[in-house]
Amino acid sequence: MAETAAITQPMSPSYQSHTDMMAIVTASSAALTKAINVTAVNDAPVVAEFAGGVDFTGQTPVIIDSDAAVTDVDSTDLNGGKLTISLTANAHGADVLSIRNQRTTAGKIGVNGTDVTYGGVVIGTLVGGTNKVALVITFNATASPAAAQALLRNIQFSNTAATRSVDPRTVRILLTDGDGGTSVPVTKTVTVSQGNAAPVVSAFDGNVDYANAAGSAVLIDPDATITDTDSPNFDTGKLTVSLTVNGQSSDVFSIRNQGNSSGQIGVSGSSVTFGGVVIGTFSGGTSKVGLTVTLNANSSPAATQALLRAITFKSTLADPTTLARTVRAILTDGDGGTSTAVTKTIQIV
Repeated sequence: MAETAAITQPMSPSYQSHTDMMAIVTASSAALTKAINVTAVNDAPVVAEFAGGVDFTGQTPVIIDSDAAVTDVDSTDLNGGKLTISLTANAHGADVLSIRNQRTTAGKIGVNGTDVTYGGVVIGTLVGGTNKVALVITFNATASPAAAQALLRNIQFSNTAATRSVDPRTVRILLTDGDGGTSVPVTKTVTVSQGNAAPVVSAFDGNVDYANAAGSAVLIDPDATITDTDSPNFDTGKLTVSLTVNGQSSDVFSIRNQGNSSGQIGVSGSSVTFGGVVIGTFSGGTSKVGLTVTLNANSSPAATQALLRAITFKSTLADPTTLARTVRAILTDGDGGTSTAVTKTIQIV
């Protein structure tokens, strides 16, 4: 009597190319054998633990996910593969996707130009990350899944705008293994707040002439402007004016004492006043040391602007060198914001 039966051969879900032999023995016949040829199919890499949200609140870049995981059961390296980080919702031109540079020690991610390293060994090259363009790292043969995981854990988000959009950004991660496998896309939300906006120093440019024959101090820039969109004062901040090119030990920065009337800058000892109210204290200004004014809670943007406009330059020599000096001004607001450095040239005539 003919009978039929179903036979099941257990297989591992992570098998590779292989040939198995299966023997079948019945009570009424000799053993039968059958070859089972298994052809491996490339398994896609997996990106996991990349979920939830992260907050960006200020100027410092924020790590998007320090716990993300990367695995690939059949790839010891990701040669030719790519890790792509993109903003898929509410991207803005001032958004920046970058890689934290941990330097070149064991287990650390480093960045040198466009090269990305893991433990000091180059694992790939990067492009993009600004102006709404995805950050893409193309891997080489030294890029193991462990290296890719360390890299993903060091991807950062930041925004360079003085006044930024607070729309939540959606970050998407996609990983290819170089063998045809592509991970399932995963996403995470970056919540953006205005945070502290940096102060802005402007109209501090061009040239100013210092007549060495007269020897009188000259105002460096009586038209400079200072603004800050979110700071009513610069308490604990600093205004620093220094010579960055051709400074001489005989060069002197000082603050013109205009008086104590409304809108005037005054100087008494090391104290600086605006309209008769102390707004800070100063130090330096001689022997190639920059002039620094440490500001207090009375130092409004208007008061600090008047201060910058009252800073002077002179030389203590009757016949100083005629090398042109470069003056740099930087302002910190006391809340973590630092202005972009601005410069101006002093011509000795």
